[in-house]
Parts: sequence; C-alpha cells; structure tokens
Amino acid sequence: MKSFNDYVNVYREQLAIGDVKIAYKHLLEFLVLLRGHFANKYPKDYICGHVYQGYMDMSFFTFTPEALRNRKLKITVIFNHEKICFEIWLTGQSKQIQDEYWQMLKKKRQRKYKLPAKPDRFILEKMLVEEPNFNNLETLTEEIDENVMKFVVDMSEMLLPKPKHRNFR
Repeated sequence: MKSFNDYVNVYREQLAIGDVKIAYKHLLEFLVLLRGHFANKYPKDYICGHVYQGYMDMSFFTFTPEALRNRKLKITVIFNHEKICFEIWLTGQSKQIQDEYWQMLKKKRQRKYKLPAKPDRFILEKMLVEEPNFNNLETLTEEIDENVMKFVVDMSEMLLPKPKHRNFR
C-alpha cells in the first residue's frame, strides 16, 4: 500500500508533466462559463450557485428554479472528473428533505431517472452528456442547457402541485 508521501510524489510528477494541471484549469474555466451562461440566460425565477471546485472527483454548481427551492430542493449540474461526463442531480437542503422526496419518488416508481439505493448524495440523477466534446464549447453548452431544462421541467412536473382548474359553467 502506498503511503501519503508516495501519493504526493506521484501528484508532483503529474503536475510537472503539466497536462493534468492544464486540463483541470480549462475544465474549471468552462464550468465557470457554463454557470455564467445559465445565470445570464435565466436570470428570473432561478437561483444559480457558485462553482464548487471539489477534490478532483466532481465540480459543480446549483441551478434551481425558485419553485423547487421553496420546497428545499436543489438542482445540481456536475462535472464528474473520474468519468469525464456531465451529470445532473436533484438534491435536498438536508438529509431529512432528501429522504422525504426520495421516498415519494420511490413510491411513484418513475423509471426515467436513476434513484440510488439510499439518498446519501442525491435524490435522483441523470446523465447530461456522457462524452462531452470540449473542442466545440458552444455546442456543448447548448447540449447541456437543453438537457438541464428538460430535467427542470420533469422535476417541476413530478414534484410541484398541479394547478387546479375551475369550471366556470
């Protein structure tokens, strides 16, 4: 088994090569631009959180419609560093909220989104972009945007009460 010092030496070697450092920098720059895209395109009725860099496992930001936020829910756009993909999660502001909504969705037996065995990190998840093409950031941004908004609509339909229609006869 490697020691902590062994891992630090490998880390130093990889940083000296330079590719990991450059890739990480560009990935985070893109995530900041992506977050800015959402904040600028959807300034009303959405709360866009700061970019969280993470521990080279995932980096993310939240992008949540106020109606879901009022229910103590968050939508989290994630870059998964290990899988090199974009994911989206529905999360709760607390473990209790996550458990409550996870139970509700489990009872609904929805099949469109992945429910974890237990809602430790998220209530449900979906892959946004499995193999992102970083050579065309504009197209990648559009693809992520389209998939995020589909997720937002689906979550709103599943979790928010339907408006009651009055019969005016």
